[in-house]
Amino acid sequence: MDNVIKLLREQTILCRRTLELFTKLIELLEQNSPNLSESILKIEKIIPDLRKNAVQAQKFLQAQNCKDFANFLEKQENSIQSDVAKRLLAQSEILQTQLKHKINSAQLLTEKGAVFVNFNLNLLSQTSAGTTYGEQSLSSQSKLQMIDSSV
Repeated sequence: MDNVIKLLREQTILCRRTLELFTKLIELLEQNSPNLSESILKIEKIIPDLRKNAVQAQKFLQAQNCKDFANFLEKQENSIQSDVAKRLLAQSEILQTQLKHKINSAQLLTEKGAVFVNFNLNLLSQTSAGTTYGEQSLSSQSKLQMIDSSV
């Protein structure tokens, strides 16, 4: 049971830290800050730790012949340690759900930013992307586009 508590505690700490990093990243994306690289590097550094924890948890669960921690904890007797493990599992699940939402938000902001940049580059170069941005520019008769969104 000590191993389960250790794995779940580490998972909870890593998820909480990753959630904080993604919250900061989203704030920077919303502010159009040019200082994204530092935030992204911090996220990249924590990913191997998350992966390592997931591998250790999977190995433990396979050794116990269980599909997940909830299944493992159901089979255990009620004790202080099992209660602690159940609370850690609940916290970890909540944090993982919040993290999924943050990741989706960051992905959406990034995609919208890329569309905005592509549009402005095409506008500045006076090229038309055909039906994507409306009628062809009168000042440019070129069919070539600097950035083509269909690629």
